Amino acid sequence: MLILDVGSGTDECDIARGDVCIDLCRRPKNKPKNFIRADAHFLPFKPEIFDKICFYEVIEHVESPLLCLKEVKRVLKRKGILELSTPNIFHWRIILRQIRGMPQVLSDTGHIACWSMAELQNILLNTGFSNICFKYTTLPLVFSPHKILDKIARLFLPSAISEKNVIVTAIKS
Repeated sequence: MLILDVGSGTDECDIARGDVCIDLCRRPKNKPKNFIRADAHFLPFKPEIFDKICFYEVIEHVESPLLCLKEVKRVLKRKGILELSTPNIFHWRIILRQIRGMPQVLSDTGHIACWSMAELQNILLNTGFSNICFKYTTLPLVFSPHKILDKIARLFLPSAISEKNVIVTAIKS
């Protein structure tokens, strides 16, 4: 199985998940293997060569998500798997910040857009993906000042509110 990691990360704590990794940075600190500096809008690969593509915490940063997903679909084999993650816009801390009238944390880290489950499903269906599955989780972080509060929230709140990320899997039709 040949895996492409689109947006493999630039920090030392980022995890590169692919056999081939791309990002826009020149020298990623996490030193992924088979690193290629490339733009997700224009993937430098022949059509239908990857079995799986990881697209973690990227879609909220790109100028044209539709173009990126079309490129992902182009280089993914028929019946290939797309695994995508993005921040959960309904996480309890984000909702609490909105109620308190505070600035949104999603907009201060280079995020261009926020995605609801319905929006993600819509763009994936329109791009030619099927068998779309959603799962709420919290991707591992090295440090989080709210770890204890998040643990308590998981005891009392549904995962759609208590988990920080949405992971989507889809199959190329």
